[in-house]
Amino acid sequence: MANTPISWQYVSGFFDGEGSIYIAQSNYSHPNYYKGTEKGYVRLNMSITNKEVLETIKEFVGAGYITSPIRKDWKPQWKVVHQLTIYSRGDIKRILIAMLPYLIVKKAKAEQIVNERFQ
Repeated sequence: MANTPISWQYVSGFFDGEGSIYIAQSNYSHPNYYKGTEKGYVRLNMSITNKEVLETIKEFVGAGYITSPIRKDWKPQWKVVHQLTIYSRGDIKRILIAMLPYLIVKKAKAEQIVNERFQ
């Protein structure tokens, strides 16, 4: 996918199908943790077996880390699943706002996060 132009529409569609908005529950108090109706912090995750797709998305959105964890019950015939995770509060806000016009499945949750945690 190197040199393949992508757009927020593409990233939003990929995120709708292969992504998640994760709210980690924690009683830990830290300035980078979100304040709002739920304690904890938000992460954006996208997973797929094709690492090149995630590298292209990471480059386009300008944020995140790619990991390739091996499950404890991994079997040789399985493909490795790569995961792009975005942790930064500023990046999460910027990315969710950019994707909002194009999201379908995760639109309500994304709007909730933006409205409750970034106002």
